[in-house]
Amino acid sequence: MVRIVMYRIVLYRIELYCCTVVCWFVGLFFLSCCRFTMAFPEVPWIFVYRDTVEILQSHLKQGSNSVPKVCTRNYNLKAHQQPATTLQAIRDAGKSLRDLDHIQYCAAHLAGLSLAALNEHDRTAAAAATATATTTTAQENQQLQLQQQHRGGRFVEYNQLPERLWEEILPNHFGVNPLPKEAIANMQAITGVYSKGRGVKANKEWTEDSTRKQQTASSEVTDAADLFVADVYRRMNELSH
Repeated sequence: MVRIVMYRIVLYRIELYCCTVVCWFVGLFFLSCCRFTMAFPEVPWIFVYRDTVEILQSHLKQGSNSVPKVCTRNYNLKAHQQPATTLQAIRDAGKSLRDLDHIQYCAAHLAGLSLAALNEHDRTAAAAATATATTTTAQENQQLQLQQQHRGGRFVEYNQLPERLWEEILPNHFGVNPLPKEAIANMQAITGVYSKGRGVKANKEWTEDSTRKQQTASSEVTDAADLFVADVYRRMNELSH
């Protein structure tokens, strides 16, 4: 039993590490979110989301000499090969796959990732409601509440970080309480460093870039963000409070 638990912890740590450093693994995790949560039902998770225009700007910068490489990875795949939530986002926007340019597909891809997280959040909430309705004793209800306290997903807006991480999310959602002062100090120090820095850019000081990305966004970018992600973004905002 101990060995099984340790394997689960190690696997989750590997997945968590991958999700923090490689964008492709983030997509892998959330597009298959239900599988991970079924395997690790007691492990809480958070979905950090950001203004879609700003994310699109980052992807377009990455592909400045070609088409964006991450968000359009599946652009040329046929419909039956596309992630289900990407197709859901395209349908919700009243579009078809063959109609999309690269920027629109990138926005649909981002909407699909968010929809996958939202779908899993809703599935977990529905399961909890069903379980609550079928419990018969006060003891069973209390046990269910304890089980639900540190499980399931939370939506966290990018601009709410980093302070919300150690002030609320870690102690209240992940159950890391009390949180050592040394750990908080370490997180505060790390947040001042650019997270994607590699090689000569390693340990580069982080600077705010949201304003620049908003100001330099083309109408194609803002239109795609509004068409494909606006409703999804609004729902995540409602759940983040």
